[in-house]
Amino acid sequence: MLAGGDSRRFEGGDKALADFRGRPLLAHVVGAMDAATDRPPLLAVASHDEGDRLTRALSDDGDRVEVVVDDPSFSGPLAGLVAATGRADRPWLLVCGCDMPLVSPPTFGVVRDRATPDADAVVPVVDGHDQPLHALYSREAVVRAAAGLEGSGPRALLERLDAVERIQGEDVDAGLAAAVTNVNTREELDRVRDRRTESP
Repeated sequence: MLAGGDSRRFEGGDKALADFRGRPLLAHVVGAMDAATDRPPLLAVASHDEGDRLTRALSDDGDRVEVVVDDPSFSGPLAGLVAATGRADRPWLLVCGCDMPLVSPPTFGVVRDRATPDADAVVPVVDGHDQPLHALYSREAVVRAAAGLEGSGPRALLERLDAVERIQGEDVDAGLAAAVTNVNTREELDRVRDRRTESP
């Protein structure tokens, strides 16, 4: 999970800990990812202090995550993804932003089920746009392709990967198109709260 952002657009607080249906946004993502994988989720943050603060705020959910600190050579979400490649001992990295409250084990399962030995990444496409923050990446492919992308983001990484499996979100009957919804402002969070879609 990527939680290293500074919530600039989220007025009056840390969006990772904003309330969504009685729990912090981040707790929804932790719960879904924990249920979808067989390893403790990695939580990528900007600093050790940030990691301590978030895991304390998650209470019992915080015991289920391992904190990794963003790679300082990179910026934004890519810094967290690269940091995770150094900690993970698994061949695939399931990536999700901390601000996607509608993710669920089935939406992660759709992405994981499309992985093949030859793929570098599996990425949903919604409304014609790649969704690199609800995706699956080959750890080796990220290590190989990230060099020289300092200052860039996950989309630049995708452009460098040779074998990207794309899933049209609207064609999947598992809420995938909704799951990639992220919230950057309180107004966006209010709109997601009003949806009938159930969170995990």
